[in-house]
Amino acid sequence: MEDLPQVLEGIETRFIETPRLKQFVRFPEVKNSSIPVVFVHGNFTSGTYFEETILALSQKFYGIAPDLRGYGLTEDKVIDATLGFKDWSMDLNELLETLQINSAHFVGWSMGSGVVTQFLLDYPEKVKTLTLISPVSPFGFGGTKDVKGTPCYDDFAGSGGGTVNPDFVQRIKEHDTSALDPNSPRNVINNFYYKPPFRAKREEDFLKASLLEKVGPDRYPGDFVVSPNWPYVAPGKFGPVNAMSPKYVNLSGIAKLVKKPRFSG
Repeated sequence: MEDLPQVLEGIETRFIETPRLKQFVRFPEVKNSSIPVVFVHGNFTSGTYFEETILALSQKFYGIAPDLRGYGLTEDKVIDATLGFKDWSMDLNELLETLQINSAHFVGWSMGSGVVTQFLLDYPEKVKTLTLISPVSPFGFGGTKDVKGTPCYDDFAGSGGGTVNPDFVQRIKEHDTSALDPNSPRNVINNFYYKPPFRAKREEDFLKASLLEKVGPDRYPGDFVVSPNWPYVAPGKFGPVNAMSPKYVNLSGIAKLVKKPRFSG
């Protein structure tokens, strides 16, 4: 299809049916290694962004890059934000079980770093190492005021789905590929994912992959409730941005793990 990203030569893609949902996953076409590395993308991206890395490491590692629930070509199912990152963590666990992988190395980027950290808390015996790229806070995204994760307000105003620019959301919904406005998805990718003036060779594929994100009140960015506290919105119960709210997220338990994997970041 014209609006789908091209897959790099050497990458195999498959739909993997798990008990929770059908997941779209990338692998190296030739399996030179049995050492699995699971790459978990961030918000407004997909597993497409890891294809070059999978190929670059394919002689030593078996790369696996799924599209998370709510993103890419994975089956469209609602994210229960009240579980924080746990919906995604459970999805990953069932993916590994279906692939008959007992343990793996994990790499998480941005929102994906929260997903793999939650996975570590939920299934510590399955994590060999954890690599975090531009990670989220252990206390989620937005609405806190110190290193302890203390909320700015009791209702966690300043975090959740209501804090996302509605113009950006509308442009995703319309599959806007222009570069005429600062809020266009293309400009957001080029100004926030990279340091200008760098432009990715696969810019069109990355843009197409990002625009596959599911949009709506119960999808991205999620619902919200009116708050008396600035900026006058507090987290709702659905969608990825609410799932990242400190109202539902606390990953600080990694400090208390009895057996810790090797970290890098």
